[in-house]
Amino acid sequence: MNLLQQELNKYLSIYINKNDVQMKQVMLSIQDQIMSGNSITKSQFKCIIKFIEREQKFNNLNRDNITNYFSPLIRGLSHSNESTANTLEQFF
Repeated sequence: MNLLQQELNKYLSIYINKNDVQMKQVMLSIQDQIMSGNSITKSQFKCIIKFIEREQKFNNLNRDNITNYFSPLIRGLSHSNESTANTLEQFF
């Protein structure tokens, strides 16, 4: 497990152990995926970002910055903000 996975796992463990959190099953499912080395979906991340953004490390960042930070763990997102266009240039 890399450092980013460990960090997200740490936050998920904190939220799962809170008594007033109602999304424990969702968080457990996300944690299982992270622990297995799998990526999570964008919608799974949207479920937990409202908790993550309250962490001291992230309280000065907006949701886009937080999402970019965790993007290597999110399926369908690239780590950089640069978009690459699909062209046929390589064949010419």
